[in-house]
Amino acid sequence: MLSHTPVLGVEHVTLADAHGRVLAGDLTAGSPLPAFPSSAVDGYAVRAADSGRTLRVVGESAAGRPLAERIGEGTAARILTGGVLPDGADCVVMIEEVSLDGELVTIPRGLRQGTNFHAVGADLRAGEKVLSGGTQLGPAEIGLAAAMGLPLLPVHRRPRVALMSTGDELVEVGKTPGRGQIQDSNRWALLGALREAGAEVRLLGIAPDEPEPLRRLVLDALGDADVLVTSGGVSVGTHDLVKPLLESLGTVHIGRVKLKPGKPFTFATLDGEGRKIAFGLPGFPVSSLVTFEVFVRPALRKMQGFASLQRPTLPVRLAYDAIPSADRTEYQRVTLRREGSGLVAQSTGSQSSSRLMSLAGAHALVRVPPGDHGIKSGSVVEAMVLALPDVQ
Repeated sequence: MLSHTPVLGVEHVTLADAHGRVLAGDLTAGSPLPAFPSSAVDGYAVRAADSGRTLRVVGESAAGRPLAERIGEGTAARILTGGVLPDGADCVVMIEEVSLDGELVTIPRGLRQGTNFHAVGADLRAGEKVLSGGTQLGPAEIGLAAAMGLPLLPVHRRPRVALMSTGDELVEVGKTPGRGQIQDSNRWALLGALREAGAEVRLLGIAPDEPEPLRRLVLDALGDADVLVTSGGVSVGTHDLVKPLLESLGTVHIGRVKLKPGKPFTFATLDGEGRKIAFGLPGFPVSSLVTFEVFVRPALRKMQGFASLQRPTLPVRLAYDAIPSADRTEYQRVTLRREGSGLVAQSTGSQSSSRLMSLAGAHALVRVPPGDHGIKSGSVVEAMVLALPDVQ
């Protein structure tokens, strides 16, 4: 699936819009940081060779207001944190360590060159790689870019996703369902998941279980969307129309998966060059969200240029017997708690694909291979972490 998922193009965004975006290339420092020697403390700029002497104060160097006078033998300058180290000075003595008498300052013995100031290039050297392409930009990364004087940053474009639900059994949230109808919960759950994954989402509403209206809706959405995400309509019933539609618009690469929950999952490319992709997710709420985590989220991260595509995994100790499915890999929903230096996983209860409560509050998914034996309580397994528990 990932081999058919394109990485989207590059755009330049301002620092104000850069949070959460992914760098499209390496950033290197064009000049050293700091660009001048700056004091790390409030004190006096002196020569180490004058240790133990009483010196004449010739002026002050403050942040943004450097002292032009050179520090020679027998002289010193007041200096504030961030101030430029005057020419001739080679160390800074803290204000708490001196004795002051008018414009005379007595400094302690044993001073060493290079003390209490930041040398040119101490943080970054000119030409040094600062951030690698594929890095997600957070506060520190944006601060680095600002410190380097970069008002615009090259980032991969966010995927534009068209999201729709299918099925005549669905009604909009807040409306009274008729007999045999249910509220459309999947669209709103998937909207949250898509936005958390970095996508820009266009909501298409509830598509009808009719071939031509469904086709028109999808074709219109694909005009400016990179990705189509649907929920429902991908099983094998007579009203499950999404898969035949995707087959008519492109190539269906995956039509079913040996996964529980989530067997009726579909993946397709929708034009000759594979620039648009589609995911047909199952209609049951948990199946929809689990297949999103396993398949859709990694693809969206690839499109944005992330270096890491998958959720992090951590070793956890099971506090329950994980009973397997006979022929399908199962992702069981668990909560995590800390015990000592490790994490313990507890089942969220019934793992029915329609029971959304099994995902509400879940911290992780535990992958249970198919078979007859399962995984015994007390076993250590890898868990796909959705959210870490609060530390008490």
